[in-house]
Amino acid sequence: MSTDLMKTLYKRLAEVGVDSNFLANKVLPDWWDDAIAQNPSGYAQAITLLSRNLGIELESLQRNSSQIIWKELGRAKFKRSEKVTDAQLLWASRLSIRAAQLACIATDSPTVQVPTSAKEIRELILKTGASAVTLNALLDYCWETGIPVLHISKFPKKTRKMDGLSVRIQGRPVIIISREMKYSAWLLFILAHELGHIARHHLDNFDFLVDEKVAKESPDEEERVATDFAVELLTGHPELRYTATYRIDAEALAQAAYDKYQRYQVDPGVVALNYAWSQKFMPIGMAALRLIEPNAHAVDTIREKMLSRLNWELLPEESGEFLRRVTDTDQD
Repeated sequence: MSTDLMKTLYKRLAEVGVDSNFLANKVLPDWWDDAIAQNPSGYAQAITLLSRNLGIELESLQRNSSQIIWKELGRAKFKRSEKVTDAQLLWASRLSIRAAQLACIATDSPTVQVPTSAKEIRELILKTGASAVTLNALLDYCWETGIPVLHISKFPKKTRKMDGLSVRIQGRPVIIISREMKYSAWLLFILAHELGHIARHHLDNFDFLVDEKVAKESPDEEERVATDFAVELLTGHPELRYTATYRIDAEALAQAAYDKYQRYQVDPGVVALNYAWSQKFMPIGMAALRLIEPNAHAVDTIREKMLSRLNWELLPEESGEFLRRVTDTDQD
């Protein structure tokens, strides 16, 4: 009986895009065994966990013959390409927002209103003694102003991913980064871009904003504002584009990036990435990043900061376990 109940449940969830492997590895706790559902209270516990963590109305899970009904996420703003639909980005958004809710519960520092000026934030970070606005420095700034930053990149099969997401949970902003890239400059730019959306009040009339792709150029006005904000925060100038009078190789680009870092307090990876984007020399930019950051582990930097900054005692054990699993920190 328990097996039949769970098989039916798994089949229903698979029909809406949630595969059983994802349920076992990310959603249900380590101790879960389908045999527990033999007891009605055990089955009730399973569907309660699935409802809570997947954002599904509990009543629609209780009735095996009824349609799966998703909980309302709130007012959404999607920044996406024409070939991608809002619906394709909703599933990743649901999981990210649930994680953001839990992170807010475990964040005991007050929320501080961030300045609208990227230059002002840059000066505040550099005054702490940071050598540049690095990924580590900007993460510290976000956490100290009460903005949790999470990295979530593992979703059910065939789920459309996004680069980043900004959300407000009862007034507290949270930033989710989903791009899987080991080099700090890439994730630093996405983080600065999402902070730009928050600082420039792009979430004031919305509950969350999804960036399918954070790009240097966009026809969307808010995207241009957030990108200029990010560039100014990281370099000191909103429209700065690094160029060269001749095409340089990766070694020369890496050396030039270190020079800019020492002279102008700009992260060398940011210099290399900015040059690659501006000049459309991405292979050279990536090769330079390998020289600048040979032991890159940007995602780990975000994860480690989350682990140390959250007050895990504020979360129920199962909620804490779920948050660790979806952020891939359960093995750390």
